[in-house]
Amino acid sequence: MLSRKRLPLLVVCSALAPLVLALLVPGPVTVIILAVWGGAAAIAGVEITRRNAEKENTAIRRTLEEAANAALNHHRHDWMNDLQVLYGYIRMGKYDKSAECVERIKERAAQDSKLSKLGIPALIFFCTRSG
Repeated sequence: MLSRKRLPLLVVCSALAPLVLALLVPGPVTVIILAVWGGAAAIAGVEITRRNAEKENTAIRRTLEEAANAALNHHRHDWMNDLQVLYGYIRMGKYDKSAECVERIKERAAQDSKLSKLGIPALIFFCTRSG
């Protein structure tokens, strides 16, 4: 099977056949055939390249969406753990421990706020994934 990456090159190279014909049998008809063939090859090459780029962009977008979803799920899980611990301390009446837990939550919220203001998405993503 023909590789998708080689297809545009093949389309452009296919214009060699009418070019050879034009060199062997010069005349206005062969020049017209060469022009039409070349135009069709160029249009086909551009369209194939556009479709390949669109497929790659779709794949990249899907990967980014999946990574963002995984990061959000991880972050949500961490927050739920903190809230469950806090809820447990409150139910047991350990208000000193619950105050410490609230302070930890506040520190993480402040850290998340600082991270979100970095303005470098790759770094923010890396820090939230490893933290």
